[in-house]
Amino acid sequence: MAAPKFNPRPAQRPKGGLALARAREETARRQKEALLVETGIVIPLSEWLGHNNGPDLLVSTAWQAYAWRKAHEKAWKLPPIEVVNLRCKRAEALGLSYREYTLALLDRGRYL
Repeated sequence: MAAPKFNPRPAQRPKGGLALARAREETARRQKEALLVETGIVIPLSEWLGHNNGPDLLVSTAWQAYAWRKAHEKAWKLPPIEVVNLRCKRAEALGLSYREYTLALLDRGRYL
């Protein structure tokens, strides 16, 4: 019984696969950088120069905007009328508007 032949050369990847994808990513990144430069945002020469590990400017923030919008809607959802009346009375006693009083409640997480 003969042993299977060993092929010393790995199979060739189709041309343009990974290289083409990297080239497209690089082109998209350069376009985004050019757009940022046009708007006046300065991009450092080095990727790590002045980096504070904050979010990347070139990454989409669509998810964060969606999550913020949903959280805002949930926080400012109209409570039952009894709660609204109680907040109005307390806000009036403190000399605040209903919105200011509710904002203080949401910010501190407790009654004033």
